[in-house]
Amino acid sequence: KKSRKISKLKEKKADIKNVKMDKALGQAWFRTDAEDGNKRRYFLERRWGKGSKVLGVILMHPSDADAAILDQSTNKVGLFAVNSDDYDAMYVINLSPIFVKDSKSLIKMDEEHFDDTDYKDQKKAFKTVFNSADDIVLAWGEVGQRLFDKKIKDDKDFSKLFKKHLKEKQFLISDANDSENNHRFPYHPASHGDMSFINGNDFVKEWLE
Repeated sequence: KKSRKISKLKEKKADIKNVKMDKALGQAWFRTDAEDGNKRRYFLERRWGKGSKVLGVILMHPSDADAAILDQSTNKVGLFAVNSDDYDAMYVINLSPIFVKDSKSLIKMDEEHFDDTDYKDQKKAFKTVFNSADDIVLAWGEVGQRLFDKKIKDDKDFSKLFKKHLKEKQFLISDANDSENNHRFPYHPASHGDMSFINGNDFVKEWLE
């Protein structure tokens, strides 16, 4: 897919006399030059407001969403963000930036293909979200939780990032009507029709121990 330049889009937007339009913009950070031939997406933004309130979202791995088109998962969380009236933008990152067709192969793919450029660029994307977002939705699912646990164990910088912001950020967990709130992992949006969220800071503390 060709990258879309926001500045050029602004120049080409429709102009209807005496009509005020609602506006939204998107941008995405891809990498297509990895030696293994697998595409990466490090960061995705969708903006609909003029303010600075940002909802950060951490999912499992990228799929087809780009600057113009959202996939099922990002669309569900995006609808929550827009309808809440609490946010002006959504920043999306993933535990692994590598595109995979089958989530079951995620951990193996990440172990075998996550290279130095991925490490540097993903860290930059994560810091952007943690430093900019007011709240952060965790919705990476059960397979993603296994990758999260591995990264927490193997990567001290990754673990420190969560611990550093745990007191100042509100981490929201996809609830899926779990009456006992017994979250071994944050539910993935694609597997649950109802999107509701609860405060997940206590769960994140447990996962980091």
